[in-house]
Parts: sequence; structure tokens; C-alpha cells
Amino acid sequence: MHMEKTLNSYIDYYSLQKAPFGITPNIDFYCDFHGQEGIVTDIIFALDNGDAFVKVTGEAGVGKTLLMWRLLADIGDQFHTCVFSSNDFSAEGLWQGVAENLGVASQNYTSTRLIDKLTEKLLLLQQEGKRMLIVIDEAQALTDDALDALRFLLNIETQHTKLLQVVIFAQPSIDDRLHSVAFESLRQRISLSITMGALQAKELDDYLCHRLLVAGHPSGRLFTESAQKQLFSLSQGIPRIVNILCGKALLLSYQRGLPYVDVKEIQHCMQSCREMLAMESAPKRTNTVFGKVVRALLIFFVGVCFGLVYNNVIHRIFIGI
Repeated sequence: MHMEKTLNSYIDYYSLQKAPFGITPNIDFYCDFHGQEGIVTDIIFALDNGDAFVKVTGEAGVGKTLLMWRLLADIGDQFHTCVFSSNDFSAEGLWQGVAENLGVASQNYTSTRLIDKLTEKLLLLQQEGKRMLIVIDEAQALTDDALDALRFLLNIETQHTKLLQVVIFAQPSIDDRLHSVAFESLRQRISLSITMGALQAKELDDYLCHRLLVAGHPSGRLFTESAQKQLFSLSQGIPRIVNILCGKALLLSYQRGLPYVDVKEIQHCMQSCREMLAMESAPKRTNTVFGKVVRALLIFFVGVCFGLVYNNVIHRIFIGI
């Protein structure tokens, strides 16, 4: 009860209706900024045109999963979708997932017979005016056997058209694998390749304003210009990190009774990050911007927790207000 009161106080204090900077994908907050402008439209156009294999890549935290759910919300009902997001990324998991989605008991058939049964189901879908769309999030986690299984699935076709289409969302590491000799045939099937970018510095203000307005704030202005400069310096425009920092900075400002987030609230994070970056020469440490910031944030949050009310406020920090 007290926890709910704390959350309500946080929301009410900033004239919000809901938390504006959660890290769980919520298409209500989708923002079509420069690095992602028109991507959903381009993918839908390619699918409507019959393109069989679309690849979308982007660094961790740029919003691939949010974009995926935006796409699924926007595509027409002519698509019968099968989504892999936290499933088994092995070949067996891929075959089984597609088979179950189409109502085929995969374990009862040989691989050849399974393809025949899937083809039968896909032809029935085609007769109903529908097309099968497989969407795979975090596709860099697909095993080599699963990538090969994807190639077999893309081979299911009639004389005139492909019976299924695939859109994958992955980190850039998948490109190294697809450019190897082993997957040349799969790579050649890619009809549209898109790279998602991070926020540019000049877009950060619009991004913050958009999320705050969607959350119910009357003006969308809660971060000073100096605070935004610090935010961009620390996050390098990666939306997930921006969201984490903004959520924590708003919480600190609320506890201090401030009507806005100023540079001092962001500087706590900056200092922690500088200390962590100085330790980057240690062996076996991830050398990506996202990895550096996440480790720094962990140190920062532990320090902040000691200054917060023990139960409720600490709980809100770690569930991602």
C-alpha cells in the first residue's frame, strides 16, 4: 500500500498519468526519430511487395524490440504471424515453433514430411488470402543450425511466389556470420537490409518531450538543456540508456523536491561512469558503450539506494520506473 502511495506521489508530483521512461517496450511511446524514420513503412512496403527476407540490425538498446512490436501492430490482417522473441533459438526450436503455429505436430514427422505438411498449411493460408510472416527478435542468438533451417523455410514456395516471409531483428554481429561462406546462400536471399541508428544530439529534446507528453505531462519539459547535454554524453543517444537515466534522474529530483531535472542530478551518473571507464583496461570486460554504461549505472544505483527510503523507493528503482 505504501509502495503504491510512493508511486502515485511520483506520478502526481510531475503531473503524469504513467511512468514515462520504462524500459519495457511500449508502442504508445514509439518515436520515429531520424535513426529509425520510415523503417516500419519500408518493411511493410517490402512485405506487401512479396520480399521474402528482411533484416534489421542495430546495437543493443537502440529499440529493435519496440520497432518489432510497432511493425506487428501496423501490418495488415493479411499476414499470419509467428513471432520468436524469447524462444528456443535452435533449429529444432525454430521448426517446432513454426509447426505449432500452423497446427502441425512436428515430432511425428521426418524433416521431409514436415516440410510437406508445412507447405500444405501454407497453401491453405494462401487460398484464404493470407501470408505467413515469421518475425525473429534477437536473431543473433540463432544457432548455425537454426540459420540453416531458416534457409530451408525460405525455400518453401510455389512456381510464382514465396509461401512465407521472414523479418529478423538482430545486433550487428549477425552480419559477420551471414557474410561467411557457410551462409552465403541465406545472405543472398535478403531483399531488404536496414540499419537502425541511435538518437542524434539534436533529437534528444524531442525524444524526451514526446515520452513525457505521452505520459501525460502538460508541456513535456522536465529536463534542462544542461541536463540533456549530460544525458547525451553518457548515453551516446542509445534510447534504452536514455530511459534508464531519465527514470532515475526524475526519481532523484522528486526526492529533492525539484520541479525539473538539472545537470546536478545527471552528474551523479556521469561521475560513476568516469570511474568505471578508468577501469576499462582490466581483462575480459565488454568494450561497448552499452556495457560500460550499464556497469557504471549498477555502481551508481547501489550508492543511490543508501540515500533512499529503504523499502518502497529502492524497490521502484530496480523495477525500472
